[in-house]
Amino acid sequence: MRPPKRTAPPPDATSLRAAALRYVARYAAHSAKLRRILLTRLQKAALQHPDWARDTARLSQLRQQIEQIVNEFAAKNYFDDAAYASSKARALQRQGKAQRRVAASLQAEGFDAEAIGAAQAEAAEGKDNATLDRAAALRLCQRKRIGPYRRGDGDMATLRREFAALARAGFSSAIAQDVLRAALDDDID
Repeated sequence: MRPPKRTAPPPDATSLRAAALRYVARYAAHSAKLRRILLTRLQKAALQHPDWARDTARLSQLRQQIEQIVNEFAAKNYFDDAAYASSKARALQRQGKAQRRVAASLQAEGFDAEAIGAAQAEAAEGKDNATLDRAAALRLCQRKRIGPYRRGDGDMATLRREFAALARAGFSSAIAQDVLRAALDDDID
C-alpha cells in the first residue's frame, strides 16, 4: 500500500517569489500568465488547507504580493509582454490561423485590445489583413491537404467540408470561397 501524499505547506511571499522565478526561468511568460499561475497556486493551497484559507487578511496580503512580484519582474525585464504577444501572433499566423482567431487567442491569454492590435501590426510586417488571411488560409489548406492541395477532384460534399474547416479556423466566407475557387481554377500564388 502506498503512503498518502504529503501536502505542501501553504505558500508565503518567499515561496511565491521562488515559484515565479522558477516559472519565468523555464517558460516564456507574460504578466497575465505569471499572475494566473501564482493565483492558481493560492487557490490550490486554499483547497488543501481550509483553515489557512479562512484568514482573508493573509490571502489579500498574498494577492497584493503577487501583484508586486509581477510588477517587479516586469520592471527587471524578466519577460516582455509585447514581444511575447507579437511572437505568439506570428506563430499563429504560420499555423494558418485567421487574424480574428489570432486576436481571440491573444485575448484569451490575457492581453488587452491595445496590446493585441500592436502585436498583430508588428506580426503583419506592413501587409493588410486580407493578404495575411489569404496566405494563412493557403497554409492551412496545405497543412490539411484541402482546397488547392487536395488530391483528386472535390465533389460538393468535399467542398462543404473544406469550407467548414476554413470557417472554423476563423476565415471569412469571402476568403474561404476565394481559396477554394483558386483550387478549382489552379490560381495559387
